[in-house]
Amino acid sequence: MLDDWHDAAARADETRYFGHFAPGGVFLGTDATERWDIPAFRAYAHPRFASGRAWSFHAVERHVHVADANLAWFDERLATERLGPARGSGVVVRAKGGAWRIEQYNLALTIPNERFEDVRRALDAPAAPPAKRCLPVVAPLCGCVYSCGSGVEVAPGRWSVMQQTWGKTPVNAKIASWCVGGQCTDAFHGEIVCDGVCAPRPADPTCHFEGDVCVSARDAAP
Repeated sequence: MLDDWHDAAARADETRYFGHFAPGGVFLGTDATERWDIPAFRAYAHPRFASGRAWSFHAVERHVHVADANLAWFDERLATERLGPARGSGVVVRAKGGAWRIEQYNLALTIPNERFEDVRRALDAPAAPPAKRCLPVVAPLCGCVYSCGSGVEVAPGRWSVMQQTWGKTPVNAKIASWCVGGQCTDAFHGEIVCDGVCAPRPADPTCHFEGDVCVSARDAAP
């Protein structure tokens, strides 16, 4: 069941992934604030599943203890695409139909003992200001191109982008080159649910900050 659950995330199969949770299930993420019931976790994860790319975890080692016919717990050593080595542990219960369901899953990053002091110093040091970029926003799944958006890096390679199309709702994105007709520029590739397909067009290469405001040089063009 756990292998199928991880496979559902790798294939961005949202229905299959969340179908493996018990109704009262809880997911504990790597940040101390991340204790989600399943509706909250699904709301957080939905944009990534909808974009066609969630996350890729693969269990390289797993230990399971079956307490009785309806209760078991486990821990597993994970290879992950973005987090590096990690550990998952949790509790599963048997549902009425006989299938096992996840009651709790706890995702943790493993730190080698000899590196603990380095990590502690990093945590105690003042946080560096987050990186900011002003770039055009694109929806790579449907080819749609939008105007400039202001993004803050919230994790390595992960950006939270504000753009007028979505008002006060941030868009999760990564930065990559967008090339159409031989014209290439860096752009925020947003995890955007598409309503249709757009004819691909070049993105605005003139996005830049004026003070704290993300603008386009084209806005000032006569």
